[in-house]
Amino acid sequence: MASGSASGPLLKPKNPIFTKKHPSFARLCRGPAREGTTMPGRPDGAGTAHGRAYERIRNAIFTGRLRPGQQLTEEYLAGQFSVSRTPVRQALRLLADQGLIEIRANRRSYVADVNEAQFEEIFDLLSFLEPYSAGLAAGRMGDEAIARLKELNAAMARTRAPADNRTFLELNAEFHDLIHAHSASEKVRELLMRVIRFPHNLYLKFGQIPDAHNPSSVVEHGQIIAALESGDRAFTEVQMKAHVESVRLAFRRLWDENGNEDGRVPGDADRPD
Repeated sequence: MASGSASGPLLKPKNPIFTKKHPSFARLCRGPAREGTTMPGRPDGAGTAHGRAYERIRNAIFTGRLRPGQQLTEEYLAGQFSVSRTPVRQALRLLADQGLIEIRANRRSYVADVNEAQFEEIFDLLSFLEPYSAGLAAGRMGDEAIARLKELNAAMARTRAPADNRTFLELNAEFHDLIHAHSASEKVRELLMRVIRFPHNLYLKFGQIPDAHNPSSVVEHGQIIAALESGDRAFTEVQMKAHVESVRLAFRRLWDENGNEDGRVPGDADRPD
């Protein structure tokens, strides 16, 4: 972890996933983020064709109408949602930025799916990037931003599982987005954009989240807020890393409860390269 000073260096990770030759690192860094985008979010102008296409495709993914691993074509989506191909193409790019759509080298688009190896790889990335980014944000978040974090966490505490699980996910994403938006590092934010909503992918895969862990997440968020308020970079990194690993363990248990002996989850799609 980093030293206690605000400018202290962070030790380089030994995990091979952070080498440029590792396929997960290559996927993470492939291509620039959309111009002008800092963190993933809904498009400007929800009433535009672009915004309508985004909301309809996203809703179809979360309601299971479009399943993990399913191939998507612009023609099919345009016909299904009564929009032209151009806004569909724009919506797919934004959904890809959010990790909900995978656009492969052959330019074919699929609803994002995840296998067991990718599960561990992406949590390795989150376990490194989120603490580092949160540490950068320590001391940079003003009273208004801290107050908003507390509001979001209080709203999460008021949710009721399982009915409000999707709401919990959305509030959680906004909580983490707000922290990383204050890191003052465009490169770190660009990298995080591609993995920060990974719990959404797991929700799509399982149709649930480990909601028994929700109260623990709220407590851990409170500890992160306190660390951010203190302005202590190292303390903030420790709190965020503990939270990411706690979430990893909760989803790991969910995976083990729902997976087969080979680690596959019933209903997994066979995804061609």
